[in-house]
Amino acid sequence: MVQKYADTAKPELITCERLLNRLISCDFPTIHQKNWDLREELVAIETGYNQCTITIDSIFQVDKVSNNVVTVTNLDTSWTYQLTEMPIRMIKPGMLLHGNIGKKSSDICWTWFVTKGVYPAKAKNYIVFVD
Repeated sequence: MVQKYADTAKPELITCERLLNRLISCDFPTIHQKNWDLREELVAIETGYNQCTITIDSIFQVDKVSNNVVTVTNLDTSWTYQLTEMPIRMIKPGMLLHGNIGKKSSDICWTWFVTKGVYPAKAKNYIVFVD
């Protein structure tokens, strides 16, 4: 029984892992270079994040991928957001993305800043938000 479930879930988990690796590479573009400096990367992320007038840390479910825009819904509030500059070829509707988004008051779309996790759609059944 467990093996059957594992075999069924494996392709979706591999897809999530690949996306997680890609998003981490986007967060830390020089991570595989010999001279990688974590502090420098974190300062760059923090600088961009601090320029935002609105930020949200949550888990988002992918609703739609169209052109260069990923539409997601915040699982906690049910509010919808449009993200740009995402690896759209790897993102599938239903996936759950855990992380931070932000935007400046003049921006139309949101920017993905910090990746904390990528989960299959079925994980939604086990997520509980606590205030």
